[in-house]
Amino acid sequence: MKKLVCLLSFSLAFFSAWADVSFKFQGGYYFPLDSEMDSSLNAEAGFEFSPITVRQRDSILFSADAGYGILKANGVKNFNYTTGSLGVGYEFAPIDRFSMSLIGLAGIWSVPESKENAFPSASGILYGAKLNGYFNFSPSISIGAYVGYRKFNYSPDPFLSTMDAGLVFRYNFSRGIMGTSRIKPQYYSFDPLFPVFYSQYNDIPFGKVVFKNTEKNNITDVDISIFIEKFMATPHVVAHYDLVEMGQDFEADVTAFLNESILNQILPSPSGAKIIVSYSSIGSSKEFVQNVELQTLGRNNMSWDEDERAAAFVSGKDAAANKFANIVRILLRDRVDFTARNRNELYARAMFAALKAYGLNYVVDPTSAFTDNSGSSSIDFLQFPYQTILYHGGDCDDLTILNCSLLEALGVETAFITVPGHIYMAYDSGYAVSEAGKVADGMYIIQDGKVWIPVEITLCQDSYALSKSTGFREWKKYPNDAKLIPLKEAWKMYKPISIPESDVDFEIPSKEKILRYF
Repeated sequence: MKKLVCLLSFSLAFFSAWADVSFKFQGGYYFPLDSEMDSSLNAEAGFEFSPITVRQRDSILFSADAGYGILKANGVKNFNYTTGSLGVGYEFAPIDRFSMSLIGLAGIWSVPESKENAFPSASGILYGAKLNGYFNFSPSISIGAYVGYRKFNYSPDPFLSTMDAGLVFRYNFSRGIMGTSRIKPQYYSFDPLFPVFYSQYNDIPFGKVVFKNTEKNNITDVDISIFIEKFMATPHVVAHYDLVEMGQDFEADVTAFLNESILNQILPSPSGAKIIVSYSSIGSSKEFVQNVELQTLGRNNMSWDEDERAAAFVSGKDAAANKFANIVRILLRDRVDFTARNRNELYARAMFAALKAYGLNYVVDPTSAFTDNSGSSSIDFLQFPYQTILYHGGDCDDLTILNCSLLEALGVETAFITVPGHIYMAYDSGYAVSEAGKVADGMYIIQDGKVWIPVEITLCQDSYALSKSTGFREWKKYPNDAKLIPLKEAWKMYKPISIPESDVDFEIPSKEKILRYF
C-alpha cells in the first residue's frame, strides 16, 4: 500500500511540474431519452490533465473518468451500471474566477446480471459530450455544474440515451498540495558584493531580477524579496506590486540590509541567496523561490569605478589610527602648541614626522596599483589604516587612507586628490578663504569655501616641505584632470568602516625621534 501511495505521489509531482493535474467528482441525475427508464442518480470520479495552454488562460485538456449509476424502470427492481470513459476538450476561462469546459468523451459501460429482473449482464460502447461551468474559490478548488449527453450503444438496438445534469467539484493538485507556482524567472544579474560597502547596499542596487506571471490569472499583493542567509537576519522586500496581470513581466532592483558579519569575509567566495516572490492568486497565498549564487569579495577589495569609493576605508575611528594620532599628540603637546591658529598644519607636520620616525615606507604593489586600476571595474586590494601601520608601508592609496584617517582622528578634515595614475591627500588648513595668504609659500587649493593643503604622502621618508611642494606641483601639472574630493562629501555615499580587530599593538617612536623630523 505504501508503495502504491509513493508511486501515486511521484506521478502527481512529475506531471504537476509541467501541467495541471486535477481530481474531479460529480454527482447528479440522468434523464433517459426515448426509454422506459426513469430518471435516477449517477456519480463519476476521475482526473483531468491539461498539458497545453492556449491564450495564456485557456487550455486543452484530457480526462479519464469512472462512473456508477442506478437504473430504474417500472415493474423491475433497481439495478446499477458502471462506466469508464476517456475525453478530450477545451477549457475557456474568460475571467479569473470563472471557467467553462466542453469535453467529448468515449468509453465503455457495463450492467451486471440481475436474476431478480431476469436480466443478463450486458456491456457496450458509450460516447457523448459534457459542458462544465466552474466557479474558482482558489487556484486549486473549483465548484460548478454540468450538463451532458451520453449514448449507450448495444447490438442490435441502442441500450440507452441520456441527458445528465448535476454538480461538480474539482481539486487541482498542481496548484494545491503540490504547491506549483507559475512564476517564471526571465532574467537576473548581480554585481560582486564588496563587504566594505555593506551599508551602501541598503539604498544602492547591486542586482536586477525580472519575472513573468504565467499563472492563468492575475496575481495581487506581489512582494519580491532577497535573503542571503550568511549575511542577513531576515528576507528584505525589494519591490511590491498591488497587481501583476496574467502574462506580464515584473522586476526589481535588488538591495539588501546586510549585517556587519560580512566584514569577516577575508577572501572572495560564493554566497548562496534566495530571491523570493510571494503573492496572492485568487485569494490563495503562494510563493516562488529562485536560488542564486552571489560572488562576495574580501573586505579589502574595491573597484575604482569612482575614486570616492576609497572613502569607505578612511576612518578616524579606526582603533590603530586613533591610538597612533592621539599618542603622538599627547607626546608633543608640551613642545608644540596644538591650540595655535595654524593647529591643522601642526597636526599634519606632527603626523608626517611620527610616520617617518615609525619607519613607514612607500611600497608599490605591482598586482594592485591605482595606476593600473583607476577608473575601471578591476578589483583592487586596499589596506585599512591599522594594516598599513602594522605592515609599516603600503602603496599610494594605502598611505592616503592612513594619513587621512590620522588627521580625521584629530578633527582635521581631509580630502583625496586624484591626478592621472595617482592618488594622494590634502587637509583643510583651517583658514578662511580670505585668510589664504597666511598659508606659508602660497601652496594651497581653494575649493568649497576651504583652503586645502596638498601633501604627497609617498615621500614619507623625505621632508614635509618636499611632500607639500610636490603635492602642489602635481595639482598644478594637471589643471583639467586633477580632482579634490573632500572625505566629508564622499562619506555621504560611501560610509566609513571600522574593523573590530583594528586595535593592534605597535610601538610609537620616542618623542625625541619625532621632534627630530618635526
